[in-house]
Amino acid sequence: QSLMCVAQTAAAANDVDVSASTTPITDVPGTFDLVLANVLPVVHDAIAPAVAARRAEQGVLVVSGIPDERADGVVGCYVAFGLIEERRNSIDGWTAAVLTGPAGG
Repeated sequence: QSLMCVAQTAAAANDVDVSASTTPITDVPGTFDLVLANVLPVVHDAIAPAVAARRAEQGVLVVSGIPDERADGVVGCYVAFGLIEERRNSIDGWTAAVLTGPAGG
């Protein structure tokens, strides 16, 4: 089952309207109220500038897919772009963090 199918199924199960795409983040125009990046740390390192730029002025960025021992470094990638860590949660060794802050783009 493709990741796109999984994302669409999860969204439908939670009655959420989601647009998912395999388009590289650097090719996605505009900003969004909610940006979710659920990828491994090496990917966060590579895409952090583009991901941070896609968050709208009052938007929220959720980063996840982060092993606990790498969480400080990954969150730091986004804080370096002026974002503010609002909260962090760890479940079974995996971390997710919520960031807000200055306008993207």
